[in-house]
Amino acid sequence: MAYTAVGVAINGIVNRLSTDSNEKMKIISIANVASNVLQTVLAAAAMPMIPITVTTTATILSNAILCFPAFIFLLHSLSLFSLV
Repeated sequence: MAYTAVGVAINGIVNRLSTDSNEKMKIISIANVASNVLQTVLAAAAMPMIPITVTTTATILSNAILCFPAFIFLLHSLSLFSLV
């Protein structure tokens, strides 16, 4: 819900910040990358709060497989801005 509130606010205010469409795209892209990074940090901070009953090799492997595409997407997003 917080993501929606921030996303709508950023997308609404970008028209006031610039009239150049390329600059608007950069602003929105940077906001989206920052949002993805913040979501990742918050998820990592919340993860220890979830009780772990049984940790098996299969559980660790499946979690790694599920998180890998998001990690690659994040690296790709950062490379668009020459941050990596």
